[in-house]
Amino acid sequence: MSLNNLADLYYHQNRLSEAEALLTRALAIRERILGENHPDTLNTQKLLARLRQGTDTSSEADRMDKLAMPKTDILEATRHNKPLARNLREDF
Repeated sequence: MSLNNLADLYYHQNRLSEAEALLTRALAIRERILGENHPDTLNTQKLLARLRQGTDTSSEADRMDKLAMPKTDILEATRHNKPLARNLREDF
């Protein structure tokens, strides 16, 4: 979690390239250790996607956000013991 925290600090200091490098590193570690579908991995993926939005890598941000979103919806539905279809309808 400390890589994410340091990246957040850099983000708020407008040190975006350093924040992106830390989040990229954190994502690689979490994917390797926790797996691609772990909530912490998905959270880091979403943070990195949001950081990249509005930059030269915004198309990559959109791709990452689209990959993380369905997995996050499934995790939220199971965490709150809600049917997935109901949870998805609430988003619209």
